[in-house]
Amino acid sequence: MAQIRAEIVPPNGGVAVLSRLENLHRALADLPAPCRTVVLLHHREGLSFDQVAQRMNCSPETARRLWLCAVRLLGERLEDSDVGS
Repeated sequence: MAQIRAEIVPPNGGVAVLSRLENLHRALADLPAPCRTVVLLHHREGLSFDQVAQRMNCSPETARRLWLCAVRLLGERLEDSDVGS
């Protein structure tokens, strides 16, 4: 997380950016493990859904569905955290 802060948060403060990054980090951590794994493999490691499916021993369609579930859950959780801010 400190590395993310150093790379993304502007030196002139960026408190709102930091708050959103922390909310995203919490929301990712709260995802069910399969959903979190798909997000990390697809976005952080840049793998295709076919490659994600191979790593996770599932079909590409299952990998896509897990990703869609993760995106929906992240959207809900981040929207809730924005409302509470």
